[in-house]
Amino acid sequence: YSHSNLSPEAQFLLLCLAPFTSVIVLGIFDQYTFYLKRQPALATLPIERWVEVVGVAENWGLLRRDPNNPEFVHLQPTLPYFLRSRLTTLQQTEVRRAIETAYCEHYAQYGSILYDLLQSKNPQDRHKGRVLTQLEYENLTTALKLALAAQTRIIEPYTALDGYLDVIYDSQRGLELGQMVLERLQDYPAEQRTDFWKFEVSIVIDSMARHKLQLKDYEASEALYHRALSIYVEEMNADTDDVKKMIADNYHQLGIVAEIQRLWTQAEEYFRKSLQIRIECNDPHAQADSYYQLGVLAQRQHHWLQSGEYYQQALQMYKESGDRYAEADTHYQLSTVAGEGHRWDQVEEHCKRSLQIYGEFNDHYAQAKVFQELGDAAREQHHLTQARDYFQQALQLKINFNDSYSQAGTYFQLGIVAQQQGEWLQAEQYYQQALDIFTEYNDLDDQADAYHQLARLAQEQSQWNQAEQYYQQALNIYVELNDRYKQAKTYLNLGSLAQGQQKWIHAEGYYQQALPIFTEFNDRYGESVTYANLGAVAQEQKQWDLAEHYNRQALPILIELNDHYGQANVYSNLGWIAHEQQQLDQARDYFLQALEIFTAYEAVEAASPALFGLALLWQSSCDPNMLSDIASIFEISIEEVKGLLNFIVTNNPNK
Repeated sequence: YSHSNLSPEAQFLLLCLAPFTSVIVLGIFDQYTFYLKRQPALATLPIERWVEVVGVAENWGLLRRDPNNPEFVHLQPTLPYFLRSRLTTLQQTEVRRAIETAYCEHYAQYGSILYDLLQSKNPQDRHKGRVLTQLEYENLTTALKLALAAQTRIIEPYTALDGYLDVIYDSQRGLELGQMVLERLQDYPAEQRTDFWKFEVSIVIDSMARHKLQLKDYEASEALYHRALSIYVEEMNADTDDVKKMIADNYHQLGIVAEIQRLWTQAEEYFRKSLQIRIECNDPHAQADSYYQLGVLAQRQHHWLQSGEYYQQALQMYKESGDRYAEADTHYQLSTVAGEGHRWDQVEEHCKRSLQIYGEFNDHYAQAKVFQELGDAAREQHHLTQARDYFQQALQLKINFNDSYSQAGTYFQLGIVAQQQGEWLQAEQYYQQALDIFTEYNDLDDQADAYHQLARLAQEQSQWNQAEQYYQQALNIYVELNDRYKQAKTYLNLGSLAQGQQKWIHAEGYYQQALPIFTEFNDRYGESVTYANLGAVAQEQKQWDLAEHYNRQALPILIELNDHYGQANVYSNLGWIAHEQQQLDQARDYFLQALEIFTAYEAVEAASPALFGLALLWQSSCDPNMLSDIASIFEISIEEVKGLLNFIVTNNPNK
């Protein structure tokens, strides 16, 4: 064996590598040497010969420098096992303990450095921390187990390992690590259970709660957070700033658990408790975290204006504290709020900033949600090919990270795109993929959304009974979850379904149920659609005054929202209402307004009703001014307009 070719002194020195498992970082080896020298049992070690020994060990193939980074030296896989066995065989108990003590002290300091890198606000440092911790993972695990066996402090190697598992989104391993460490900490004798031991126990419990939250075990997560809180409040000095900050962090996390379970009042109470403590401790960055989460809470309740204000407060504080990553998160959230208000330029701007910063951190997983938001914005603007490309980018990133739950949301969005492109079978397959995953994770809210979209798909194919069944399944879940906003959207679609079957009374009833909820949540777009639909139902029943009333309610909202296409539809409807009441001049003006907008958007089919109305008016009045107005809109001659109107009148109106 190559080891036997080394001198006895070199062999003894090489024993100091016994705890290492996979790699040695030469750049910090002086630190390890420092801790070795502090051990009396190792006083005779020829430390000055390290460079020589490493060189000889390399020549014999026991060590191998990394070809990409010579600072990293890889151990031959069997070397650590051989060295540990040799320590045991030679009955070097005192030497072994001294080496293990020095090793633990070395990784206590190095683990702290790695954790700081992983938590850094600098993207290069954070990436460096991820790479180094991945290389050192086995060595850190060994240090942690040795510290537990010796019943000494474990916080530095533990937080480095736990922080790395957070960064790579491996909550299951993070939970298993915490469970192992907590069990071993409980074995410490009474004299070892100092305030610092209590602190370590609370940190491990807190980490386990976080992993349970990420694994969607909310009940267990809440119980663990309360367990950690009881340690802070009852067993530690809660008057110190450090403990106060930990209590604030705990309330913050309890707020997140409550928020996810839609316990809005309880969540806000926790967040405000946390914020108050953070203000008392003069911790601006932590205050920003509180404002951010209050923004999320307001957003989930569809309080868009309040949500945006909280996010802007958070963003400003993150910028002042130099936390680029938190800036990226906040820009992403602001993009989602802008999307709810159909402010597409703001969506794109916030997404662009978010993608850029996540790219600085090399966080491709986080970029996936931004691509998803860009896809959603493109879809809402009917840029379907672009939307599909964004969603496919998001899906591939989620597949790369084996995040099946998150994939469901992207399958759902791809289903909507396929549906809008008329690809019914493909759309249904995407929705079913999403529904299966939501069901597997017992996500009722998203299950309801999937049923809702399957209903819309069936409705578009005139499968009325199937559509109504899906809508009712969705509505039942929304009622169970007390989600009034989504109930309103479902009532709106049930109204549309009834309207499509000419069930006017049912349609009006559903719309009337939706309208006050949209008003309650200040959803101006939802209000405008509902008013317009109520107007259409009244118009079908020849209730002209009521039809005009509803359309006039919709129009100022659409103007406020800068929705020109929606305005054109209302102008067209108002034109026909005026026409039916022989208010011909008013009808002409409405039709011309509609035609001008539709033409600007090249919406030929949508313009047909208004153009047909103008053709009928010209037939009865031969108004030359009207011909001139139409010619100006279409940029054609008056003779061409006459020919067009004659063709429309003498042929199928739908043409």
